[in-house]
Amino acid sequence: MALIETEGLITKSVKYGDFSNILTIITRDMGKISAVVNRGGNGGRSKFTSARLFSYNKFVLYKSGDKSLMRVNETSITEPFGALQDSLENLSYAAYFAEAANKITTENTDAAELLQLLLNSLFLLCKNKMPRKKIKLVFELRALAVEGYMPDLENCGGCGRPDGLVRFGLRDGSSYCAECAEGMPDCAEINDFCRDVIEYICTADPKKIFSFSISDDALRYLGEISERYFEIQIGHRFKTLNYIKTLGI
Repeated sequence: MALIETEGLITKSVKYGDFSNILTIITRDMGKISAVVNRGGNGGRSKFTSARLFSYNKFVLYKSGDKSLMRVNETSITEPFGALQDSLENLSYAAYFAEAANKITTENTDAAELLQLLLNSLFLLCKNKMPRKKIKLVFELRALAVEGYMPDLENCGGCGRPDGLVRFGLRDGSSYCAECAEGMPDCAEINDFCRDVIEYICTADPKKIFSFSISDDALRYLGEISERYFEIQIGHRFKTLNYIKTLGI
């Protein structure tokens, strides 16, 4: 028997039997974990009420032996991100970020940087002061960089030349000159500005990654590149992203 104290964001909640839910939680120190919370019984209603989707909570978890599925012994909300519930658009983007985080995060890893990116993205959604597509662009590219998918934007992935780079390979994250990119599948046209934005998002100080200017047209174009790049690198089609496209937001 062991009691574990941690903090994390609840990114998924599904029913488990008649009286419980299984929570997926992204934590700083343990990566992605799963824990059962009761909906009734001794203190169950209070714990379940606090275990809200997209809330950032403090947890006391009960772990039995070598079982990977823990139980929520105590939980309290630190940040509810309640404003997400006021907008279908914001809620849809939050669901996409959560699904993506669940897919790329593993157990027993240091997920502090990814969790902070996720929290910052939800905070900006709640503030409604930044285009959602810009938040999405930063989330996708920075999440890939954090997880080890750092693009190579300095030299051509074919011949190694440092200039004339006009294509971005969505399968390997490399830049290419026109000659080397000829006939390659999943290559997107990019210019110097596009490369600069991608490099900035992937390498800037975490506190400054949203601090750049971009036109609506460039944001739209880079957003299409980033979401395709994200899906190819992760090898997964996200239902929540398809829903966002269906809504046209």
